[in-house]
Amino acid sequence: MQVENLSRIELELLFGQWGRRNGIRKHLLDLDDTICDTDKVFKEQFLACSAYLARKAPQLGPEQWKKKLVEVNDGLFASLGVRREKLGAVMTEVGKQYSLPGEVRETAWGILDQIYERPIQMLPGAEEGLAFIKKCGVPLGIVTHGGLQWSWRKYQWLNMARYLDWDEVYVVDENGHKTERSWQEGCRYHGVKPEECCVTGNSPLSDINPALNIGVRHCFLVENDGLWSIHKVPLVKEVKRIPDLSAFIGLGAEYLTA
Repeated sequence: MQVENLSRIELELLFGQWGRRNGIRKHLLDLDDTICDTDKVFKEQFLACSAYLARKAPQLGPEQWKKKLVEVNDGLFASLGVRREKLGAVMTEVGKQYSLPGEVRETAWGILDQIYERPIQMLPGAEEGLAFIKKCGVPLGIVTHGGLQWSWRKYQWLNMARYLDWDEVYVVDENGHKTERSWQEGCRYHGVKPEECCVTGNSPLSDINPALNIGVRHCFLVENDGLWSIHKVPLVKEVKRIPDLSAFIGLGAEYLTA
């Protein structure tokens, strides 16, 4: 029998069977660029800032300014993570390198700062996938480093209350990327051992590798074209790659012939 011929109830039973056989008590997910399209907002504001700088400081063109902004932003990621203040540090550094007037630096920073004010949209397949997992009775939890205030805003913008309570969102230290310790703390917060959960994220660096390294046995890598270069590291172990969260509908198809 093919998965596409199964009813919704049969698909839910199949997913539940997969979870029971693998001892899954909770499904932990990253938030940014796994559930919501944060990358789109970042890119659009970086492009807007680059266009502004090209007008006010034409020693570089828009594409060159964008490359410079991304380069400095990536360089500060290890120490400042996704803190809102990091974008001010980006413009301080760029301003020093190119002797930008204070007014230009401040305006450019304001353009980048809109990243934290713009509502973010769900990624394709995310609503369908989250609704399916919830319907199957598998508890959901979020592990994110987006900062408490920004994470709360995204929770509201995305109407995440449809799928889980705010108490199920664990915000780790925003000063840097998620590490093994972050996922250990996330598991502890959500009341599961690493081997009792599955982890889904889009970053080998911040999600998949650290989760595997602490003993998570089932990880899913959401592949998208927007992954920042700093996150593109080799996987410590091959995992299942999925285009979006709707791929969980039909998970467990291997049991159809079992």
